Amino acid sequence: MNDLQQLIEEAKGLGFGPLWLSEVQRAVRITVKGRFSNSSHINSIDDLVQDVVMLKLLEADEQQKIIDLANDIGHARALLIRLVRNRLDELREPTYRRNVYDRILEEVKSRGLSLDSPPGVDPRDVDDSVAGIRSILKTLPLRRILGEEERSSPLFSSESLSFLVDEIERLGLILTRETIWDGLEALTLFLPRLSNTVVDQNLVAEQTALSTPEEHLSGAFIRENAEEVVIKMSQDAKECYAALLQGFGKTKSMTDLAKALGLRNRQNAAKRRDQMEEEMDSIIRSLDLPRTELLEILKCVSHILYPIADLEGFEI
Repeated sequence: MNDLQQLIEEAKGLGFGPLWLSEVQRAVRITVKGRFSNSSHINSIDDLVQDVVMLKLLEADEQQKIIDLANDIGHARALLIRLVRNRLDELREPTYRRNVYDRILEEVKSRGLSLDSPPGVDPRDVDDSVAGIRSILKTLPLRRILGEEERSSPLFSSESLSFLVDEIERLGLILTRETIWDGLEALTLFLPRLSNTVVDQNLVAEQTALSTPEEHLSGAFIRENAEEVVIKMSQDAKECYAALLQGFGKTKSMTDLAKALGLRNRQNAAKRRDQMEEEMDSIIRSLDLPRTELLEILKCVSHILYPIADLEGFEI
């Protein structure tokens, strides 16, 4: 009986037993090392394990989904790692609201606008202003949230937040810290999941295959350098890079690229693409590695930023 069959048999007999617990603990250990090692969202490893078991595997019935989907133990382990990442994403959600709030305050302050509440303001006007801010927020184009990052990616481009403040002023809405914060409650309607249902096939392979020491060393070298490249990339560059991998700005129009990046026109999208290419060229040159290794590193970067990227014909 192989490892996957043992998990299935334990699920049939006990529902959730020591074998499943061991696999969840393994998935948590793998996920929290590296970029998640200093994550402030994790109270403790034990708490995270318990969250995944109770909230994901049992309450959300993901255990049965894994049994139905997994082809082998590597596939099952990759699916468990995705669940851990998904839970980490949920724990990060409150920071999205704070990040957007702070960026809006910076935009308001840069314009020299007051955030003080007007004297004698009618509470009904405050409620109307909050509703108005929520309404505007829902119309803003979302930036694509790409990659598995410890820090929360910005939901909106600076251009979109500038437009938000323009609209608040144009409509005469009350602009205070309170109305901004309460207006951001609308974020809960569409906060994205960084770890969606897509499972990186490279991750499946890593959890399935027993590589030789030489292959493991080579793979670790490529992965380590790829992660360093991603760390050095700006958020704008990462989002543009991943959008291009998905065909935006190539097989799809530059207008589609603008929408994907939360920009308001194709000219801004073209500028963002050119800036990304310049940034990547600088990072690649700094590595000072042979072309063949650079190619493998960039392929790995591509899979980190967009796990199901089609890299057939990929060139530097």
